Amino acid sequence: MEKTIKNGLWSQSIKSAVVALLTSVIAILILSVLAKYLTFGVDVIPIINQIIKIVAVAVGVGFVVKGEKSLFKGILAGVFYSTLSLAMYLAMGGQLDFRHILLDLAQAVAVGSVVSILVSKRR
Repeated sequence: MEKTIKNGLWSQSIKSAVVALLTSVIAILILSVLAKYLTFGVDVIPIINQIIKIVAVAVGVGFVVKGEKSLFKGILAGVFYSTLSLAMYLAMGGQLDFRHILLDLAQAVAVGSVVSILVSKRR
């Protein structure tokens, strides 16, 4: 029973979302240090931000999700990551924009599901 809870559907999904969130926070901190010394155009920052989100979800799902039902775990990880990143964004004083919320959710779910399928095929 304890092994099932530890490596279950919900715990792997939440763990992968937390790993993805930590990955994106670290990448954003590195980006902010680089932005201090380099000049980025206004149009470049949102693109880099989306790339960071894609890579973060891929890293989180790739390292944590394993076993059966990996597709559902990847989808849940994308939903949890999107929710956690939205909560963090709003806590820092961000504005609600439903187009961006839906875009981020769709992107996280798509990346999570694709990476989980690829990882499950390799193991």
